[in-house]
Amino acid sequence: MRAAHEPCGHTLHRITNTAISPTKGGLHARSYVDALVMMADDTSGVRAVGCYDDDLVRMNDGWRIARRHFVTVLIELVGQQPNALA
Repeated sequence: MRAAHEPCGHTLHRITNTAISPTKGGLHARSYVDALVMMADDTSGVRAVGCYDDDLVRMNDGWRIARRHFVTVLIELVGQQPNALA
């Protein structure tokens, strides 16, 4: 996630309806996400809608995400797209 987002500009993530269930190794969480990730110049970006499927493990200082998988429902370009019609 860090590598994907460090070169970006402003972002907005709405995460809702988290459902958590126990597993043999810890917990599984599914959360719905609607994210807007702008490029560094903040004139264009991507809207991504889907689900985060997270595997969580208990550490000494609390729960941590051990694995995150994004299930894509929608990906769309937003803002000014240079050469979009060229």
